[in-house]
Parts: sequence; structure tokens; C-alpha cells
Amino acid sequence: MFIPMHKKSIKIVMFFLFFTSICEISYSNEIISFEETIQRALIHSFDLKITNLDLAIKNNDVTKAFMSRFPELTASLSSNFTEQLDDKQSYYNPDSNEFDSDNQNYGNLVSLDLSYTISDYIRLKKIYELSLLEKEITQASKLDIVKKIKLQTLFRFTDALLLSEEIKIQTQKVPVYEKLINNFRRTIKAGINSSLEMISLNREVLKNEYEILLLKNKYQAVLEDLSLITGEKYPVNEVAWAMLKCGENLIHDLDVRSQPEILLHQKNIEKKSTEVSIIQSELFPKVNLKLNYKYYDNDPDDYGKSFGNIDDKSYTIGLFVLIPFTEATKNYYSYKNGKHEVKKAKIQLDKEISDLESQFNKYQKEYYSLLKMLALDEQSLDLIDQNIAMLNRLENEKLINEKELLEKELSLLDEKIKTTKGLINKSSFIKRFEILSKGRI
Repeated sequence: MFIPMHKKSIKIVMFFLFFTSICEISYSNEIISFEETIQRALIHSFDLKITNLDLAIKNNDVTKAFMSRFPELTASLSSNFTEQLDDKQSYYNPDSNEFDSDNQNYGNLVSLDLSYTISDYIRLKKIYELSLLEKEITQASKLDIVKKIKLQTLFRFTDALLLSEEIKIQTQKVPVYEKLINNFRRTIKAGINSSLEMISLNREVLKNEYEILLLKNKYQAVLEDLSLITGEKYPVNEVAWAMLKCGENLIHDLDVRSQPEILLHQKNIEKKSTEVSIIQSELFPKVNLKLNYKYYDNDPDDYGKSFGNIDDKSYTIGLFVLIPFTEATKNYYSYKNGKHEVKKAKIQLDKEISDLESQFNKYQKEYYSLLKMLALDEQSLDLIDQNIAMLNRLENEKLINEKELLEKELSLLDEKIKTTKGLINKSSFIKRFEILSKGRI
């Protein structure tokens, strides 16, 4: 009664094993490293492209703010022809800046005006410093974006590496299960193994097949996520991932204040302080100096001669003082609020630095511990591979029971999956710490 059922179940299992073998990931020669993936992600990043354009804009703003510190100089030229219907003589009236003519007259005027608000010297200097700070803030934002891109790429790369390695090892179980099923078929006929053991084995095979399909679906989703980051296509069967390289240069210290988010916070505080200084400069009276110099002449008959006779005729110097009582009162309270906001931001920065230092100290302790554990994992993987190779030699030489050998090999492959995943996760954590330490990859 049980034998036909076993034959049917064996056929189903053999079909799944065949299906797995033809769907097995066959990697091409293209092995992609984490460093290469990072470079592609940085090139593809839209945020980074936008920030680079923002930097170009900030450079122009710095130049514009620098030029605004100089006095405003303007020049004007006026040329006119006047004709009256009576016989009175024409003359230039400097008070009205016009030509008064009784008959006809050609007149020209060249005027130079210089204007400068003396009291704005400090304010304009602060505005220039503010433009420099805004540029530095954009640069700090760029560093922060680069760090986030590296970390985001690291997480997705780690996921892809974990899944591809697990699929590879899980798939290595398939031929082992095939041999084990054939062994069970022979031993059942010989009456050595029971039907229940065969059913249990079939369940293991189906479970392994289900696990492989599930891993492949997850792997496909991770590759799609990675494609969004790098802009590259990653066909499942055409890529392989290089193991993470880390711990080559030991990190002995970590400067928290060099972290992009801390730099960004510091620059924003400096920006706020500069804005408060600008408000403070607006509390005082505004003193404006104006200088006007005129060249003019006229000719009653010849337009060309009216140009040739132009000479300096008059100049005007003016000093104007504006005292904005109401506006100064409002600015005073804005100035006080700004001082409080700066103090508040400094306290928040100190808290952020303290939290980050505590977190990084913890990371640093784990860093040295993980480096030692990483070396042990690598040794363990070498020993597992040697053990599997030894079992294969014993199988070829028929020096060990086949069923015992195959079951031992399956156990070693499970151990290899666990050790490989542990090694990759440790490498990823170490690489993350290296990125955070000095922003390197």
C-alpha cells in the first residue's frame, strides 16, 4: 500500500529537484564590488546633482554679496533740443537740471552719482559673511547626502550579498537530496528504512525548495531596490557580489564633530548668529552719503559743438541721517529673540554631540570585537569547506555509509549558511563604522 504512494511522492520531489537545478542562479564573470556600487550610486544620485547646482548658485550669491559692499556708482547722459517761439535767449538752469531757451538750443548733460550708506558697512559685511555660511551649509549638506547614499547602498548591498550567498548554498543541497532520495529508494526496497522516514525526507526536500523560491523572490526585490539607487540593471542570473572588504585600516579614534550632521548644525548656528548681528545693525540710525558731479554745456546752432564744449560745472555733496524709531523698537525685540534662539540651538547641538559620542563609543567597542569574530568566521568557513571536500572523497572511495555521509553534508551546508550570514553581517557593521569614521568607503 505504501510503496506506490512513495513512488508518486518521489516523482514530485524529483520534479522539484530538477526544477531547482534548472532555475539555479548561474553567475557570469561580472563580480560587482561594494566600492564599484558606491561610485555608481553617487553618480546616479539626483539629490547630489541638485546639491551641486545649489553650490553653483551659492557661489554666485557670494560674489553678489561681495559686490554689494561697495558704493553705488551711476552715470547718466541727457541730450536735448529746445526751441521757443519768442526771441528770448536760452540758458541752462542748474537748479532745475534743465535748459531754458527763448529761441533754440542744443544741450547735453553728463551726470555722475555716488551713493553710499555709511551705517550699512557692518550690515553689508555681515550679509557677505552670511552668503559664505550658506555656501558652507550647502557643502555640509552635500557631505551628509554622500554619507546617507553610502549607508543606504551598504544596506542594500548587504541584503543582496546575504540572499545570493544563501541561495547559492541552499541550491548546493539539491544534488545531495537527490543522492539521499536514491539511497532511500534502494534501502526501502531492501527493507532497511521505513516509509515514514521517506515521507520525512520528502518534506525536507519540499521545504528546501520552498525556501529557495522564497529567497529568490526576496533577492529580486532587493536587486530592484539597488537599481533605484545606482541606476543600473541587475539581472538575477548575470551578477555576483564580491565579499565586503573591511578592517584593512584600523580605526583608533572617531571625531564626532567631523560628522556631516554636526557640521550642518554648527553652520546653521553660525548663520543664525550672523542674522542676529544683521538685526542688531538695524537698531542704529542710517547715515547716507551722496555725491553728484555734473558736466554740461549747450550751443544755440550746432549739435556737435554742444558736445565739444562740455566741461565740469557743478557738484553736490549731501549727508542724510534717518532715525527709524518704530522700526528700531521692533528690531530690538527680534534681536533679543534671535539671541535666545542661538543659545537654544547651541544646547541642542551639545546634546546631539553627547548622544553621538555615546553611540560611537559603543560602536568602537563592538568594532574591535567584531574584527576578531570576523577572523574566526573566515577560519570556520575554511574548515567547513575542507570537511565537505573530505566527505566527497570518502564518498568516492566508499569508505563511509552513504546515508550518514549525505546527512552530514546537509548539516555542514546548514552550518555554512549560518556562518556565512554571520560573516557578512559583521563585515557590514564594520564597513558602516568605517563610513561613519571618516566618510570613506
